[in-house]
Amino acid sequence: MVVIRRCNLSCGYCSEYDKSSDPVPVQVLEDRLRKLKELGTFGISLTGGEPTLHPDLPRIIRTCRKLRFYRTSMITNGFFLNPEMIETLNQAGLQKMQISIDGVHGNETTQNLPAFSSSMIATVRSN
Repeated sequence: MVVIRRCNLSCGYCSEYDKSSDPVPVQVLEDRLRKLKELGTFGISLTGGEPTLHPDLPRIIRTCRKLRFYRTSMITNGFFLNPEMIETLNQAGLQKMQISIDGVHGNETTQNLPAFSSSMIATVRSN
């Protein structure tokens, strides 16, 4: 489920981003989550744009867990992950996180690629 279209990157293969959209209002997302649960949806993957840019991401995750989706996951580029954010996401109930790393160096397809340092990878592993 797309929670925000805005993204800090501009990868050429991605059609789910822009640089200016506001986050989807949390009430709209919660209404959609309730409807998806009513329809028998098994699990939710929160996506974007870049979902960590949504100011209510922990609340959205908590709503997913309250609704008892079997799996609540997120796909992120990992650019904004730090120990505090990881702890917040864990406390909210996030069960799975997929980090997209599309290469070591930016090119015409993967522009503005964040530098994934060994310290960033160690931070993710330790949390």
